[in-house]
Amino acid sequence: QPQTQPHTQTPRQPRAEQSWGSQLRTLIRRYLAVIAADRGHLMLLATLPMIMGVLSLAIPASSGLAAASGGDTNTDAPTVLLVLAVGACLTGAANAVRELIKERGIYDRERAAGLSRSAYVMSKAIVLGVITATQTIVLSAVCLLPRKLPAHGLLISGTAVPELMLAAVLLGVTSMLLGLVVSAIVRTTEKTMPLLVLITIVEVVFCGSLFPLFNSVGLEQLAWLSPSRWAVAAEAATINLPGIMGPPQGRTTTDPLWQHSILQWGADIGMLVVLGAACLVLVLRLLRRHESSLLRGC
Repeated sequence: QPQTQPHTQTPRQPRAEQSWGSQLRTLIRRYLAVIAADRGHLMLLATLPMIMGVLSLAIPASSGLAAASGGDTNTDAPTVLLVLAVGACLTGAANAVRELIKERGIYDRERAAGLSRSAYVMSKAIVLGVITATQTIVLSAVCLLPRKLPAHGLLISGTAVPELMLAAVLLGVTSMLLGLVVSAIVRTTEKTMPLLVLITIVEVVFCGSLFPLFNSVGLEQLAWLSPSRWAVAAEAATINLPGIMGPPQGRTTTDPLWQHSILQWGADIGMLVVLGAACLVLVLRLLRRHESSLLRGC
């Protein structure tokens, strides 16, 4: 009888490594599933901007963001812009300030298994960016729509709301990316809350609405690094704040970043985008610093 040949098992082919786009899609789906599973956190995300918007309405501003009647100056408009900036900054930074540090152990294990650093960071930036943008739109609508507004903006005739909301959304998203920078720097979650408070205070001080920053050597240049400086400037340019308020007390001129022109508004918005991109690059560099030497080239 012919001898039976021993059965040999065909070796299994190794699974191909996921592409960058496939990793990004997987990470986004997983992150959304984690967020959706926490009902309490979802309720907080939905209600927080509405609560802050309603609280902002307690600020007396009879002329809103429009020119005062009777030729008077509108000195309340900078306060409204300040409160809107604080809400956008706090919303964005709070969304992201703990996101990387709380997953440091998971990230290290998956990074060793082939996870792309940039895909991981982009998944966080995209999901948190959409959440922050939605929250900031709600906050801006509640804060602005009940008030008197200019008859037109710089880009859109008939309403200034889209331009004001765009500046607020970019401020919220840039502050969110700044929160990711903090989350990439710290080594424990306990250190994130004091830094969140510090970020908010810095953005309030350097927004340019609290006190004049222009023509202050050193202080003005330092304020250029604050996203709130450029967001408030873009909103001030939209509503022509120098025209409705006049020079601040003790000054004979107005802030040049508030000039009511499309060119200046575009420069203010452009600087917000530049700061956001710089934060994103910095997050990638900081994550690389925490990795072992074998993973840094991946």
